[in-house]
Amino acid sequence: MAKISPNAANLVKDNLGLRLRLAELEKRAAEHEEKNRELEQRYDFEKLVSSISTRFINLQNGDIDRGIHQALCWIGEFFGADHAYLYQFSGPSDRMRIFKQWFASGEGAPLRSPSIALDDDPAFAAQIRMGHIVHVPDLRRAPRSKGHKPKRRIAFPRGICSTVKVPMLCQGRLRGFFGFDSYRSPFAWSPKLLSLVQMVGEIFWLALERKKAGEDLQTEQFYLATIMDNEVDRVYFKDVKSRFTRVNRALAARHGFACPEEALGKTDFDSFTSEHARKSLRDVRRIMRTGKPMVNEIEKETMPGGMVTWAQSSKIPLRDALGNVIGTFGISRDVTDLVRARAEIE
Repeated sequence: MAKISPNAANLVKDNLGLRLRLAELEKRAAEHEEKNRELEQRYDFEKLVSSISTRFINLQNGDIDRGIHQALCWIGEFFGADHAYLYQFSGPSDRMRIFKQWFASGEGAPLRSPSIALDDDPAFAAQIRMGHIVHVPDLRRAPRSKGHKPKRRIAFPRGICSTVKVPMLCQGRLRGFFGFDSYRSPFAWSPKLLSLVQMVGEIFWLALERKKAGEDLQTEQFYLATIMDNEVDRVYFKDVKSRFTRVNRALAARHGFACPEEALGKTDFDSFTSEHARKSLRDVRRIMRTGKPMVNEIEKETMPGGMVTWAQSSKIPLRDALGNVIGTFGISRDVTDLVRARAEIE
């Protein structure tokens, strides 16, 4: 066998060392390129989250539903998801309803139930209630859980290969969750991207809370307007100077105003004689000073033309959110016929 000269052996050794160094450099270059891709993706996603946040700040309550759908679409497209959705509780039970959903394509997407009972999938319910993001990059490689099977596969329905579920919490309580599924190819989100997605959950929930508060306010305003428009007794609110700030139609008609708005800023001195107006003012001042209401008191009302009527009135101090007295509100019922009938009997 021919012997390898020392020079040839050194050359082989040098070539091997060079190839190892080249392989190491290629590995480092690939890692550097991957890190740059991750940084670029994170930067782009941070811009997307910032854009979503700014958009929701400026959204009117009536546009919030559309805004959530658009945000789910943007995030889904960013990560190449096929399906995005948001569930929220529909009542005091553990049942949740799907609020919004988006599909990358109308074909092939596994359908999700419009209503689910969260505790039908106990393992998923425990994770999501603790505020943990549920992320499985590739369900095909995920180990199968042993033991009792859930009634319904909420977290991992058949047909999907990757999923992310993000809880929406408010003061430590679960209010809902939103998620992204892929059924064509798996996707993986880094922990930093998942933390940004969790910020989107906070944006969603704050917007939904604002929308609900607006809807509740509209409902209360509707109830109040219904009472003020239809109550036959006189209902009125006054400020600390005993000026009307709001009255119902019955009071406006009784005081000779064409509409309730005409009564605003007026006082009893504009509708009654000074005798009755002064007594009413003393009553209001006493109520505001003592904080004690006047309940079902029979009042004599004297009009400028000399007409006398009688009313059964209740007047109560009006307080602000801090408990400070800022005026009064009251209800007066005409009892003129009753007082006159009693006087005739006596």
